[in-house]
Amino acid sequence: MAVSATFVLALTTATGHIGPQLSGLLMPFPVFVLILAMFCHLRDGGKAAGAMMRGVVLGSLSFAAFFAVTAGAWRAGRCRGATGLRRSPA
Repeated sequence: MAVSATFVLALTTATGHIGPQLSGLLMPFPVFVLILAMFCHLRDGGKAAGAMMRGVVLGSLSFAAFFAVTAGAWRAGRCRGATGLRRSPA
Protein backbone atom coordinates (compact mmCIF):
# COMPACT_ATOMS: atom_id res chain seq x y z
CA MET A 1 0.00 0.00 0.00
CA ALA A 2 2.83 2.39 0.85
CA VAL A 3 4.59 1.63 -2.46
CA SER A 4 1.40 2.35 -4.39
CA ALA A 5 0.83 5.58 -2.48
CA THR A 6 4.43 6.65 -3.12
CA PHE A 7 4.09 5.95 -6.83
CA VAL A 8 0.83 7.89 -7.05
CA LEU A 9 2.40 10.80 -5.15
CA ALA A 10 5.43 10.77 -7.49
CA LEU A 11 3.19 10.78 -10.57
CA THR A 12 1.12 13.60 -9.13
CA THR A 13 4.27 15.60 -8.46
CA ALA A 14 5.59 14.92 -11.97
CA THR A 15 2.36 16.02 -13.65
CA GLY A 16 3.82 19.45 -14.33
CA HIS A 17 6.63 17.87 -16.35
CA ILE A 18 4.84 15.02 -18.13
CA GLY A 19 1.46 16.66 -18.62
CA PRO A 20 -2.01 15.84 -17.34
CA GLN A 21 -2.91 13.37 -20.11
CA LEU A 22 0.10 11.10 -19.61
CA SER A 23 -0.09 11.24 -15.83
CA GLY A 24 -3.80 10.41 -15.96
CA LEU A 25 -3.06 7.48 -18.25
CA LEU A 26 -0.33 6.13 -15.95
CA MET A 27 -2.11 6.67 -12.62
CA PRO A 28 -4.32 3.54 -12.42
CA PHE A 29 -1.57 1.02 -13.24
CA PRO A 30 0.36 0.94 -9.95
CA VAL A 31 -2.83 0.62 -7.95
CA PHE A 32 -4.37 -2.34 -9.75
CA VAL A 33 -1.04 -4.10 -10.37
CA LEU A 34 0.01 -3.98 -6.73
CA ILE A 35 -3.38 -5.23 -5.58
CA LEU A 36 -3.24 -8.13 -8.05
CA ALA A 37 0.35 -8.93 -7.05
CA MET A 38 -0.58 -8.99 -3.38
CA PHE A 39 -3.45 -11.42 -3.87
CA CYS A 40 -1.42 -13.54 -6.28
CA HIS A 41 1.40 -13.73 -3.73
CA LEU A 42 -0.94 -14.66 -0.90
CA ARG A 43 -2.69 -17.33 -2.93
CA ASP A 44 0.06 -18.87 -5.08
CA GLY A 45 3.39 -17.65 -3.68
CA GLY A 46 6.25 -15.42 -4.72
CA LYS A 47 7.09 -17.14 -8.01
CA ALA A 48 3.53 -16.72 -9.27
CA ALA A 49 3.48 -13.07 -8.20
CA GLY A 50 6.79 -12.48 -10.00
CA ALA A 51 5.46 -14.13 -13.15
CA MET A 52 2.33 -11.99 -12.97
CA MET A 53 4.41 -8.81 -12.61
CA ARG A 54 6.57 -9.79 -15.61
CA GLY A 55 3.40 -10.38 -17.61
CA VAL A 56 2.06 -6.96 -16.66
CA VAL A 57 5.31 -5.29 -17.74
CA LEU A 58 5.30 -7.09 -21.10
CA GLY A 59 1.61 -6.33 -21.55
CA SER A 60 2.25 -2.67 -20.77
CA LEU A 61 4.76 -2.50 -23.61
CA SER A 62 2.15 -3.71 -26.09
CA PHE A 63 -0.35 -1.30 -24.57
CA ALA A 64 2.09 1.59 -25.10
CA ALA A 65 2.83 0.43 -28.66
CA PHE A 66 -0.89 0.40 -29.45
CA PHE A 67 -1.29 4.00 -28.31
CA ALA A 68 1.86 5.10 -30.14
CA VAL A 69 0.56 3.62 -33.41
CA THR A 70 -2.90 5.08 -32.83
CA ALA A 71 -1.44 8.52 -32.10
CA GLY A 72 0.65 8.35 -35.28
CA ALA A 73 -2.36 7.34 -37.35
CA TRP A 74 -4.43 10.08 -35.73
CA ARG A 75 -1.84 12.73 -36.62
CA ALA A 76 -1.68 11.42 -40.19
CA GLY A 77 -5.48 11.69 -40.41
CA ARG A 78 -6.02 7.98 -40.99
CA CYS A 79 -8.34 7.05 -38.14
CA ARG A 80 -10.67 10.01 -37.68
CA GLY A 81 -13.39 8.31 -39.71
CA ALA A 82 -13.08 5.12 -37.68
CA THR A 83 -13.60 6.97 -34.41
CA GLY A 84 -16.48 9.06 -35.68
CA LEU A 85 -14.54 12.28 -35.05
CA ARG A 86 -14.19 14.21 -38.26
CA ARG A 87 -13.13 17.72 -38.96
CA SER A 88 -16.01 19.90 -39.90
CA PRO A 89 -15.62 21.63 -43.26
CA ALA A 90 -14.39 25.18 -42.81
